[in-house]
Amino acid sequence: MIAPGGLTRRGFLAASGLTFAGLAAGGALAAKKSPLVVYDWAYYQKDYKGFAKFFQTYGVPTYVTFNTDQAELAKAASGAVQFDLTHPCIAYIPDWKDAGLIQAIDTTRIPNFKGVDKSLLGPGVVGGKVYGIPWDWGYSTPMYRADKFKPKEQSWESLLFDKRLRNKITLYDEGVAIIKIGGLINGVDDPNAMSQADIDKAAATMIKAKPNIASFWQSETQAMQDFISGKVWVTYAWPDTFAQVIANKAMKGKPVVYMQPKEGMLAWICSFAMGAKAKNVDLAYKYLDVAYSTPAMEFLVNVFYTGGSAMTKAVLAKSDPKFVKQFRLNDLQHALKPPRVWLERHLPNRVAYLKAYQKVKSA
Repeated sequence: MIAPGGLTRRGFLAASGLTFAGLAAGGALAAKKSPLVVYDWAYYQKDYKGFAKFFQTYGVPTYVTFNTDQAELAKAASGAVQFDLTHPCIAYIPDWKDAGLIQAIDTTRIPNFKGVDKSLLGPGVVGGKVYGIPWDWGYSTPMYRADKFKPKEQSWESLLFDKRLRNKITLYDEGVAIIKIGGLINGVDDPNAMSQADIDKAAATMIKAKPNIASFWQSETQAMQDFISGKVWVTYAWPDTFAQVIANKAMKGKPVVYMQPKEGMLAWICSFAMGAKAKNVDLAYKYLDVAYSTPAMEFLVNVFYTGGSAMTKAVLAKSDPKFVKQFRLNDLQHALKPPRVWLERHLPNRVAYLKAYQKVKSA
């Protein structure tokens, strides 16, 4: 996952009225600062009510905004940012570890680790040690306006090559995902294990699809505005994108479909990791324990419609059944399994995917 630009999810809460008591706790607690430095996505920072217990006891950490996995990995490797905790997607954990940026985590120091679904933990384990603990997960898939058109079938290919959709689709400006979509359309066995030939063919497929692609967006806000206005009828969407759009007053009564493509959705898990040069290790462990607590999971599910690694039946019982079903939050055994869903994995040849995407963009 890569953070959307423009209006953050935090900003969306205020704009839409989906506020919770104490959401702006960061402002009230601003006078009490913690020395902890957390390198995290903007919407999981000081306004995140699920971390209130830490804020109240230890103060508000200094937050450094994490924008994209690839860019932040490079920034951290350059020494441009120092941190105690960071939040990369779990497929990147081996890269952070190999770059000497993170250290192994002693999970015995995190009482709430017992609630983490261990089926999600594998990618965060390197050499038998835990370097990344899964925290949030979700899908990336097409969302379309059923009041504007009906696809011939539920598939990436049907959308990207339907002549009715000329300049009516926007996709996220994320190279690996775009090449994976091309691979799925071409019928690769696994988009996470594509050969150079597969990657080249995927790029060629996405180049052929460009007449339907109005833009590759960097701002989730702009993507939603274009979708709601009717300028485009299809966009690449995360669970919260879908939730925000259908909650918009302008979309009342208009059918919106969060597609389950026959080729499969893309999916991600993001994780917390401990900085190799962390200066506040004890505080970092206290923060992690709060991150995997019930209040943190409740806020994650109810505000972002995103799955959490330590969700419980009690958490889901307080959540909107519509979204629990939509995003299979109560069925983790199957929610992230191929071929329905292709969860991102570490890619030793990630650079090849990114180079291929540049060919798509420049074509």
